Amino acid sequence: MAKRIWTIDFLRGTAIALMVAYHVIFDLHYLDITRMPMNDWPLILMQRTIAILFLGLVGASLAIKKRPFLQDAGRALIVFTIALGITVATSVWPGEGMVVWGVLHFIALSIILGHFFVRLGKWNVLSGVGVLVIWAALSGKVAGSLLLLPLGFPPTGFFSYDYYPLLPWFSLVLFGIAVGSTGIFQKLDAKIRKPAAADSVCWAGRHSLAIYLAHQPVILAILFLVKPG
Repeated sequence: MAKRIWTIDFLRGTAIALMVAYHVIFDLHYLDITRMPMNDWPLILMQRTIAILFLGLVGASLAIKKRPFLQDAGRALIVFTIALGITVATSVWPGEGMVVWGVLHFIALSIILGHFFVRLGKWNVLSGVGVLVIWAALSGKVAGSLLLLPLGFPPTGFFSYDYYPLLPWFSLVLFGIAVGSTGIFQKLDAKIRKPAAADSVCWAGRHSLAIYLAHQPVILAILFLVKPG
């Protein structure tokens, strides 16, 4: 088994901790326990920071590990299967706003697509900019449909609490591949000794998928128990 890079685990653990905190706030608001300023800049910035960390690390990990295609495809299949389970679960509850193409659907497809971009290394900075340019050029000019949902062109009236299309979000994966291709994480790992205080965050980073799947049911169960009335 390849040696884990603790800085990657720490960043991913930080992202998962921020995500859990954000979803506690969101669920308090959604269940009408406490109204939260969900559209104010601090929470929007928090949400964007989580996305940048998670999706950038998807790309960085692809660049660092350089797995054979079949291994990446197998990982993508596992993630996509879990994503389909989330689609089914959210169609039952909450129903409205169900997750049709959420972050896990996106990550599964990004693993497959990103595999072919790894060979471009640092040049993926340009690839990422290209994705943003395409997104800007096509926004508002393509008729949306369910078939185009993964690309970023949803049908009129589409609403989901978790929606991550390729445009523009695949740019973050490509930027992550570019950064991961520089060897910066390996250099940091060699120069900076992991402090003991980082152990719990790194542990969360190593088990981020399990925490991602478990945290919302746990949070909601607790809030339903304590909710007045």
